[in-house]
Amino acid sequence: MKPISIEKRQLIVLAKERKEKSEDIAKLLGVSLPVIKLIWRLYKQTGSVEPKKNKGRTSSLTPEIETAIHNKVET
Repeated sequence: MKPISIEKRQLIVLAKERKEKSEDIAKLLGVSLPVIKLIWRLYKQTGSVEPKKNKGRTSSLTPEIETAIHNKVET
């Protein structure tokens, strides 16, 4: 899923600071209510509207297994 633009995130925060209803903001900006709540909560926690970095899936391979695979491929 594509992250919501910084501009739209800033508009959400500005509207929430003006005490506008989340439902109204969601309709106006074309986003879901959970997204409004998530962005507002993250803004209150971090003070930023930047999206979180996606860390991706962690590898299930241990360093030992990775080394063994590399050794097999090189030979």
